[in-house]
Amino acid sequence: MKKIYKTASLLFLVTLIISCQKKETTPKVAPENMGNMQIKAGVMAKVNTMDFVSVANASDIVSMASTNEDSNKPVPYYAFYGSSDSSILFILAYGEMLSEGVGSYAKMGISINRFKGADTYLINDGSSAAVLSVVDSNNNLYNYSTSDLPNNGNVTINNFDQEANTISGTFEYTAISNDKVLVVKNGVFKSVKIN
Repeated sequence: MKKIYKTASLLFLVTLIISCQKKETTPKVAPENMGNMQIKAGVMAKVNTMDFVSVANASDIVSMASTNEDSNKPVPYYAFYGSSDSSILFILAYGEMLSEGVGSYAKMGISINRFKGADTYLINDGSSAAVLSVVDSNNNLYNYSTSDLPNNGNVTINNFDQEANTISGTFEYTAISNDKVLVVKNGVFKSVKIN
């Protein structure tokens, strides 16, 4: 089973790295406006001092009081099963790393092994892992992974809607790239469709 998990995780990481290219699919959102916002659908997280936002357009970021819904827009986030028995679930999100006056393209991936629906999964205990690839304004690619850090975070699936085939939940973890460390916290994914 460990061999299957490692193979699936490696395949996921390679796919993430190969497909990481700068795209202009997300809006520029001022970081100072992120504090009181939430997402209707998509993925958000605080990465060190930056905000990771994965949304198709500005209307996908709404104030806490907003109820405006529009589900007909394309979204740069999704989930999929990595095996025929649905035991490995991958969550993938494209977006922006936002900081003061700087926007960088980023791609975040989380894999959950032994997926069984709504539950909490520890990162890097054989149940889940996470990777983050960032392309800075000079087109330099940086890849961060949890693979060398044992038990350093978790992913919680709060809602697994089997009828709509969507998941929602929270996550936090620490990822490294050589000697650089990224702390990912306050992560949330909402209404992410499982394809």
